[in-house]
Amino acid sequence: MPVVSMFYGLSASSFSMPNSTMSHLHAEYGEMNAVFQAWIELHRDELLADWKLAMEGQPMFPIDPLK
Repeated sequence: MPVVSMFYGLSASSFSMPNSTMSHLHAEYGEMNAVFQAWIELHRDELLADWKLAMEGQPMFPIDPLK
């Protein structure tokens, strides 16, 4: 899964199923998983742009961490 951002020891990765137009984020901190809806809402446009790049086989741009 391509990492789109890292902050406070957390890793946010983009994930999709083969032949799917939907993507979702996995957020991991060590062995734990979490949901960061506020961060997703703040960076929605950037995430959608990265998703488009990923679907075209292009590298994604890093997204600013939560501050």
